[in-house]
Amino acid sequence: MLRPERETLAQRPGFDTLTAVREGRAIELDDDIASRWGPRIVDFRATVIEATATVPAA
Repeated sequence: MLRPERETLAQRPGFDTLTAVREGRAIELDDDIASRWGPRIVDFRATVIEATATVPAA
């Protein structure tokens, strides 16, 4: 069963076809950082690196 956030993601048009969404492997990020570009892009980059550091390579 998908977590509530991932269920919401799967309801977006076309997102239910993405492997990461179908298999429950979508990575959640802070919306506040992800949606505000500019100087915060550095924070977003660090967040993505941290979030994906433990994801095994395919």
